[in-house]
Amino acid sequence: AVGHASALANEDLIVFQVNADASLTMFAVVTVQSSPFEIAWLDDETLIVLETANGNSGIWTYDFDEAAPLPLKILAIDDARTGFFSSHFALHPNEPYLYVPDSPLAGTNRVRGYRIEPDRTLTEIQSLVVPPYALDIDITPDGRFMYMVLGAGTEAIQGFEIDPATGLMTTLPFSPFPTTGGPASHIVITPDGGTAFVFHGATETIQTFSISPDDGTLFFTNNSFGIGGNGIFEAIQVYKNFLYVTRNAGSGIEAGILLFNYFLDGSFSQLGTSIPAGTRPYFMEVWNPQSFLAGDINGDGSVDPLDIPSFVAALLGTPIEPVHVSRSDINLDGEANGLDSQLFVTAILSPAMGGACCLPDTPCEMVTQDECVNVLGGIYAGDGVPCAVCPPIPAPIISSTFGSGPPYCNDVFPIYQFAVFGENFSLGATVKLIQDGQPDLIPDAFQVFDPSSIGADFDFTGAATGPYQIRVTNPDGQFADSVETFVIEACN
Repeated sequence: AVGHASALANEDLIVFQVNADASLTMFAVVTVQSSPFEIAWLDDETLIVLETANGNSGIWTYDFDEAAPLPLKILAIDDARTGFFSSHFALHPNEPYLYVPDSPLAGTNRVRGYRIEPDRTLTEIQSLVVPPYALDIDITPDGRFMYMVLGAGTEAIQGFEIDPATGLMTTLPFSPFPTTGGPASHIVITPDGGTAFVFHGATETIQTFSISPDDGTLFFTNNSFGIGGNGIFEAIQVYKNFLYVTRNAGSGIEAGILLFNYFLDGSFSQLGTSIPAGTRPYFMEVWNPQSFLAGDINGDGSVDPLDIPSFVAALLGTPIEPVHVSRSDINLDGEANGLDSQLFVTAILSPAMGGACCLPDTPCEMVTQDECVNVLGGIYAGDGVPCAVCPPIPAPIISSTFGSGPPYCNDVFPIYQFAVFGENFSLGATVKLIQDGQPDLIPDAFQVFDPSSIGADFDFTGAATGPYQIRVTNPDGQFADSVETFVIEACN
């Protein structure tokens, strides 16, 4: 389902059919009253649509009937007025409730709660005043706590406890919880419900807050990260123990996707450098696609009786390896349980064949022939053939390197540009400067132009003095160091 928002009346809401080859075909369309800012499927037959109009926003439910004639495939069921300007909503993860903030530029800001009735009509159950702006909201996975960032004026996060029986919100004690990074504009809660990532637009920083499982109190963990620039942040996504952040170009910074590893104590560290992503990456979705060989629980590249003990252990809550739980979730409903059993039996009795897919510059993968040839662009070695038959990936070779110096100074702000030439550079290779006993220097930006050349920009401000070498590392872990050294000094 796709909404078209241009701030005009009578916008389109379009549903596309996803074909077997992943192409899209327009399947149904309906005209809605105003810009559909957010859309969610409540189930396969119900769409929830937030239609945002400056002065008259509303939440709508629509019935989707795949078998109906084209004009009747999408029909409005009910709507509820949500206020002056609403641009977000949150569905309760376990109960039939949804919550919509209202943020007029002048006037009373509110968050409203609605119950979704069995006939999919909407009943307003609560309206609370919040100071001063009701912006982005998120709900813990257990549905107990909801948090809302309040933007400029009150640099804080409003917290609520949700009654599962009624859907009513109660403001948490000590709420709103202050933030230290300036006005907050976005919030994302981790899948375990223990940490909230909060983005502060005025300072372009991400901070983490721990969530008390007892009463929902937020505690600043003293961990933060500045993504650089001004006005360039776009979106946050959390997947397992990873944080993904998109930023657009600005203030001399290239657009891209930042990847972080986060930990239970709220700390997080950047992995690699920014991944180039056009000129303005905006919304983002992160997910782990289903294994190409459904039922291959032990990951040996085939579906056979050897997978049965791993599957049973995962369903009993005592997995042999943690990854077996996600592999056992064959129906992709988020849990490994009895609902996956029939699909597993089918996979055992009629397994999808797979084998080694030899790839030019990345490690071999065990996939089906169709996936290897048509998706990965590799050479399929045959059903059941192990990866050992694929030729080894050649290691990178650095033949020469050049830098826009010397001198290379750590007490001024120029960007030093380096060119690396050689062989066997993968498009997924990374580059850095290394010195024994010192932290690696990561480039502000770099690009693998082709298998024989790489460009990288470094800022040496504050770097430890001494000789450095350039290291190029391919995705398979093989690396090469430059013969040349580059000496960083305090130039005064």
